[in-house]
Amino acid sequence: MKQSILALLAALALLVGCHYDSDVMTLEGTIKNVKQVDLYVYAEGSMNPRVDTIRVRGGAFTYERKLTAPEVLTLLYPNFSEMLLVAEPGSEVELVADASNLSETVIKGTKENELLTEFRHATNRKSESERRLAAQQFIYDNVQTQAAVAVFREYFVKAENPVYAEVQPLLDTLSVAQPDNPLLRAMLVRFTPQLLCAVGQKLPTFEEISLTGDTLTNAQFEGKPTIVVLWATWVRDMRKQLRNLDHLQRTYGKEVNFLLISLDPSRKDCERYLKYDTVHAPIICDQQALLSPLVSTFGLRQMPAFIVVDKDGTILKRDVLPKEWEATIKELLK
Repeated sequence: MKQSILALLAALALLVGCHYDSDVMTLEGTIKNVKQVDLYVYAEGSMNPRVDTIRVRGGAFTYERKLTAPEVLTLLYPNFSEMLLVAEPGSEVELVADASNLSETVIKGTKENELLTEFRHATNRKSESERRLAAQQFIYDNVQTQAAVAVFREYFVKAENPVYAEVQPLLDTLSVAQPDNPLLRAMLVRFTPQLLCAVGQKLPTFEEISLTGDTLTNAQFEGKPTIVVLWATWVRDMRKQLRNLDHLQRTYGKEVNFLLISLDPSRKDCERYLKYDTVHAPIICDQQALLSPLVSTFGLRQMPAFIVVDKDGTILKRDVLPKEWEATIKELLK
């Protein structure tokens, strides 16, 4: 009897252990030409957004991550280069890399990661436009896979200026093929507003009240080029940038419209801030900060956001760096 009970307990322990292992992805790695370094790993847009540290010692490491569903992980190296891999519950993945040539990294152990490795190696020496075309074809050829989601994220979601005509059909195709994929759902929520306010799209429709009580609509800014700036008092060096904007408005205001949208939680704080750095342009502050509908309307990606619109209401550029603001306006007026 005692032996039967012991056997039953052993079997239960084995089942529990197997069940736990079935939720865990194990990544074993070796990196040549490095002895000790820390890597970082995270899953953007997942239900498990933590950032983990992978400690490479003696050129090797082991990393485990408990999963409830497949995820696309980003490995961040000390030189800030990134590499994507697919993590699946219960999978064992192996990474073989050379610190002197990370582009030739091999990630194997699952079909998804072998697909990604094959794609990376096939496109390493191609031009940016060739890689983007190859990425589109890869996604269509492997539309049911997490590897396709990883390539979509790397080449289109993270693109500096995503092209709506390229991205929307790919996102639609992936969403139809993988309707229950949580990463895709997160991408839709986050990325669709950015697509709707991407280069080549029309300035979104809006109707808001300015700080002076005037009603402002997108139609009022047609007929002349327009600069839309999303900003907040808490943005670093914002006083300097407001002085820059005031200079630009004074210099080019007869030829260019300016619209400033404050993402501050308090109109009074915004007005108080502007007492010291007056900008002679319409200013909107709906007091909802980053929860403002205007964040989605204008597809906010960074702060301050500098969006360039032509006289017909088409977005020409966006997210221009402050040091390039005046040169961008001069180019616009040529």
